[in-house]
Amino acid sequence: MKFNPLHFQLLALPHANSYAPDPARITDALKRLEMLTPEVASRDLDDLPTYALEYIARYQDDVLQLEMGWEVLYAALLRAWERKEYGTVVALVAAMARPAGRICSMAEAQPLLQMGIEASRHIQDNQHCVFFLNRLGGLLFTSARYWLGRQVWSSSLQLAASSSSTFGLWQPLASFAHIADMLGNYSYAQQFVEAVLNARHVDEPDSLAVALFVRGFYGRLMHDPDEAREDFRCCLRLLSDSLPANASTPDTRLFMLIVQTELARAEGDYARSCACAEAALALAQVYSDHYTIAALLFDQGLYAHSQGRFADIPPIFLRLRDIAQQMKAPHVYRYCHFLGQYSIVYPQGTHIALAERHDPPGLSITTMTWYEPLSKREREVLNFVAIGLSNREIAAQLVVERATVKKHLEHIFIKLDVHNRTSAIARARALKVIL
Repeated sequence: MKFNPLHFQLLALPHANSYAPDPARITDALKRLEMLTPEVASRDLDDLPTYALEYIARYQDDVLQLEMGWEVLYAALLRAWERKEYGTVVALVAAMARPAGRICSMAEAQPLLQMGIEASRHIQDNQHCVFFLNRLGGLLFTSARYWLGRQVWSSSLQLAASSSSTFGLWQPLASFAHIADMLGNYSYAQQFVEAVLNARHVDEPDSLAVALFVRGFYGRLMHDPDEAREDFRCCLRLLSDSLPANASTPDTRLFMLIVQTELARAEGDYARSCACAEAALALAQVYSDHYTIAALLFDQGLYAHSQGRFADIPPIFLRLRDIAQQMKAPHVYRYCHFLGQYSIVYPQGTHIALAERHDPPGLSITTMTWYEPLSKREREVLNFVAIGLSNREIAAQLVVERATVKKHLEHIFIKLDVHNRTSAIARARALKVIL
């Protein structure tokens, strides 16, 4: 199993004593869980790893129950790590990795995942190593360590593709929002689909479903609704064929709602898209992490703006701002900044000032205005976008192929660090690249 050492210039792995769980607190936590698992009454603290394994066997797919038992599970994990019981460490981290993004700071979640990575290497468990690397990449990206997050995430895919592990093991349905943002544009999304299709293990329909979803998502943003609709429909067919409704997990239900939301947007059905989006957000509030919720809110705000439904933006902005204050991630503050501008212009009786936004220390919108200069042709394309021309109309004006216009837009998005036409126009105007 080969790893790039650069990926692991992270925090040093903790000693077991660095957590030093308080026995009185663990005893209290066990008592709280006694109604769920009556057998805990006979457990002593030295037997925590055994109890923890029994607990996750019962509740491994129930994020809320795992959160309830978190303190006990974490104490058991540190005890197993101290004893070098690497199989137990892998099993515990595998169960805890899912809720870690919801209830832990990066300083707590990162060592947890690194313990899983190291333990899986000790017992040569490639499959779990792929999963832990993937989850760590997503959490690094969430915490604004964007470059390193992408590198670690990419290494998980490389390891999966080069080993006998299943390509889709890294649970893409739980991290579709991270995947979409880490890929970042239509070109990379297309490459991702090709990589999944060409992988040795393509019997995991959720991997292909997420790949098609991401390509459809960027296709819709690039004004390619026909291809986007087909991708979304294929995505839903894959999920429906492989996962019976009565066996679907919260991740599957959430992902299916998001695909249905995007399909409605690609079909121009604003009312249906809003209904699906609200259902998805309600489920995400219970089961998903802050990053996914922020991404869903921003996409909803962008779509409302693109459809001229400006009165719908202020409440979305307020919800997103609350999430941003909890996450303290620069890209989420950029989301707030963009939607906040339209909340001010279209207040509908609600005055929302950007000055109310509380940036984390040392971070402000003005610190994030660097961009790679656009070429003359890219500025021409962006000016045409700003006056409302479609890709086909821009191609006719410049006497080029539509594919050439798409490529220019992809370069523009990368240079301006945005993901769609509306954001590109807003960023370019803020930077005075266009009028």
